Amino acid sequence: MKRLWVLEGTLALVGALAAAAAYLGRPAVPTAPPLEEPRAAYLGSSGCQACHPSAYASWQRTFHRTMTRRPQDLVWDGTGGPSLPVQLSDRHFAFELTEQDGRIVARGPDLHALAQLFYEAGQRAQEGGSNAPTEATIERAFERAPEVERPLALVTGSHHYLAFWLANGQDRELRQLPFVYHLGEGRWAPRSQAFLEPPQAAPYIATWNSNCIQCHAVAGEPQETEWRDDAGALHVRFQTRVAELGIACEACHGPGRAHASHYRNPLRRVGIGDTPKAARLISPAKLDAAAGSAVCGQCHAYFVPRDEARFWETGFLTSYLPGEPLDRSRQLLQPTSAPHDAPAISRELGSIFWPDGTIRVGGREYAGLTMSACYEKGSGERKLGCLSCHSMHEGAADDQLLPKVAESPDAPCRSCHEATPEHSGHAAGSIGASCVNCHMPKTTYALLKSIRSHRIQVPDPRRTDVPSACALCHVDRPPSWFVAAEPAEPTDAETVGVGVRAALSGNAAERAIYAAALSSIEARRTIGDALARSLLAVLAQDSYHAVRRIAERGLAKLPPSTSTAPALDPVLIQRLRSLRDERDIVISE
Repeated sequence: MKRLWVLEGTLALVGALAAAAAYLGRPAVPTAPPLEEPRAAYLGSSGCQACHPSAYASWQRTFHRTMTRRPQDLVWDGTGGPSLPVQLSDRHFAFELTEQDGRIVARGPDLHALAQLFYEAGQRAQEGGSNAPTEATIERAFERAPEVERPLALVTGSHHYLAFWLANGQDRELRQLPFVYHLGEGRWAPRSQAFLEPPQAAPYIATWNSNCIQCHAVAGEPQETEWRDDAGALHVRFQTRVAELGIACEACHGPGRAHASHYRNPLRRVGIGDTPKAARLISPAKLDAAAGSAVCGQCHAYFVPRDEARFWETGFLTSYLPGEPLDRSRQLLQPTSAPHDAPAISRELGSIFWPDGTIRVGGREYAGLTMSACYEKGSGERKLGCLSCHSMHEGAADDQLLPKVAESPDAPCRSCHEATPEHSGHAAGSIGASCVNCHMPKTTYALLKSIRSHRIQVPDPRRTDVPSACALCHVDRPPSWFVAAEPAEPTDAETVGVGVRAALSGNAAERAIYAAALSSIEARRTIGDALARSLLAVLAQDSYHAVRRIAERGLAKLPPSTSTAPALDPVLIQRLRSLRDERDIVISE
């Protein structure tokens, strides 16, 4: 069956709208969350600890380890996570979470039944020539879905927010609670508000078994089977299993049981005897830049599987091992894919990529790196890779940056390039003299903020289809200022700043990126607080919740205003807002 690949999740990609699970009328099977099950080849991270205690300890401190957990691993007291009981509601959903006999239980509409009803409504809409079911159809689905109590089975996320997954009482399929907990703010929010999503978007109920399993667990196997009921309706069932929850040792180094068995002999630990191929694990840091980066790229990229049928049964378990080329098992999404090569996906590529092909979604940095000249044209030690800047075991827990890079972000650049004040056009030691500020501007949207692009490019201030590093700082400067031989104050009063125009007239992704930039120290030093405040005040009224939230945070950072005069002409603001690009943008990293 041809599936529509759903671009969802924090780090994972694949899901299937056509494989929306049915609850009504499904044959009974044992109820269980995805099973952590021993495999012939996999040892588990606890088996690595005895011989590699320091590596195990450093991995324990990372957010990778805690990316998937059981609910009982959280502290439900409101200090490091949510407190109970709690009631959650938005325009569609209402849930109450309580603790019952050591389990966290959610009472609300049956998400598994709703997913099936949404799927059937979508099918009918498509048959009638519509792209999506109507609001009335969605409301009828909510009326038909029973209210149930279901236990929380898994928690994903550990850095920015927590997502929760409910068991269905029938098999191992998990559906996402439509509310997330924001760790930094200590508050709940509808899932739709955690992503960049149009306000009129229909509710969506993600599936862990297909959306998250490949990057939030080790050796994940969806184990999906299909069946039809007496009326001919299609249903699916998941008997999902994983070797280990979370991003653990064997996700990056390969299956370790044969390795551990081989090295139990102390003579082999000192190099006596040959090591069979099955006992050799890979160390990404010891691979060349391309191969080492591909280990990260197995999750930090957008892709669909080469063999869909095999994926739905065993995931990538039988088609990929760390250290192997990614393209054997995955088709990486590119904005320039030929029509006959393009997979059927749930997202317009315009939401995922900037017009020049640069990825603009957080968590997909491999896609940016591989389009960078430092990667494409470099060779040997002069080829830039993920591990030129990041390390699982040596890096800081927050961003996995190597200590030398955390201390001096330009250090990897200066190992190959000699920087001079003349090169940057900025004074030595200034913000504009930083390599990463100009060549890796914050044009990637990630969870209610912007982060650095990992497509390393030469900034071109004359371009306006992608936010340039120059315009993100010099928000108020018009195009003529950027192309002048010697920058001078603009004299044309009718010329609008490139950044001002994009912030007020651009699409939702541009508005989100500029909302984040306007509160940055870089922009505030160049344009002043008054203009930043005026623009952020407009963006705080945006139709997209994510844009509003970023702008509200930015306003909270600014000191109180001492002036009542607007920094921008209200007529100009209204004119630019009337030109806004209203195309739907969805970024659900």
